[in-house]
Amino acid sequence: MRLAVQSVHDHSSIVADNAGIHLSQLLHSFPERFDAAFAAELDAFADTILLGKPWPITSKDCIAVQLVCDAAKASSDLNKPIHLEDSNPYITK
Repeated sequence: MRLAVQSVHDHSSIVADNAGIHLSQLLHSFPERFDAAFAAELDAFADTILLGKPWPITSKDCIAVQLVCDAAKASSDLNKPIHLEDSNPYITK
């Protein structure tokens, strides 16, 4: 499994010339980058509290996210890729 997290740009145009590679401005703020995710999380929270719907995030989901975060930190510290084990039951492909 491979995972890549990239920053969102203002638009997708890329210009390459003798001076280098030029990309559009990044959407820097956390809310700008993740507003749709925040909205979905708030909707799920409201549905859980007001309508009694089950919370859509499982403990398995939380553990999988923590494993990915730990691998990202280790990759940064060691300056090399960290491979999540294929046999890990918390990581789905």
